[in-house]
Amino acid sequence: MGAWGTGIFENHDALDWKADLLESQDIDLIQETIEMVIDEEYIEPDLASNALGAIEVLAALQGKPGEEIINNSSQVEGLNEWLTSNRGKGSNLIPKAKKAR
Repeated sequence: MGAWGTGIFENHDALDWKADLLESQDIDLIQETIEMVIDEEYIEPDLASNALGAIEVLAALQGKPGEEIINNSSQVEGLNEWLTSNRGKGSNLIPKAKKAR
């Protein structure tokens, strides 16, 4: 059964991206994803989904989580521990994230 919904983490691409992030120990995947969006002339749907997830996680790292993270929806399961370990990281990526969105 597929993952469908209007939330940032309610699709397969973003959920797969989140799983990769949870396996990492740092914010490199967030940076790579945001930079890929900036570098592309045409953004494929899977990259767009991943970028929205990256920007959402980056916001949460800065203490500004979105509704899915605040409400601890099933789609963000496991993310809170990762966010706690990396809290405050990535503030240097905010200008790039604003450009990417």
